[in-house]
Amino acid sequence: MGYSYDDIEDIKIAVSEACTNAVNHAYKKHDEGMIDLRIECRQDAMSIMVIDKGESFNYEDVIGKLKPLDPTISLNQVNEGGLGLFLINTLMDEVTISSDRGVVVKMIKLLNRDEVDHYANKVSTTE
Repeated sequence: MGYSYDDIEDIKIAVSEACTNAVNHAYKKHDEGMIDLRIECRQDAMSIMVIDKGESFNYEDVIGKLKPLDPTISLNQVNEGGLGLFLINTLMDEVTISSDRGVVVKMIKLLNRDEVDHYANKVSTTE
């Protein structure tokens, strides 16, 4: 699609965090469960949904409990609750979370091509 290396890394981290959250939280009272991953590629963006049918949660409560990182403490002392959601929100351009039945994390990464890529397809050559 033309994403930069940094954008690809951001997408990988965000999808990994969403899947990790589903594995760690959605089915914690069950021995097994399914995660559905849906990807839609559009001309200007990629939409990725991570869907589980496990336990729901209150997104606003989790985000509301997040605190800024204290640079004076060790990373081993950082509470990791909600950190994955923070990363997802930081790395992706649009994030919506629905937790009516299970959890659906929809992440959108816009395709921001630089000027060279944008005009490269419009250049015509003559012989």
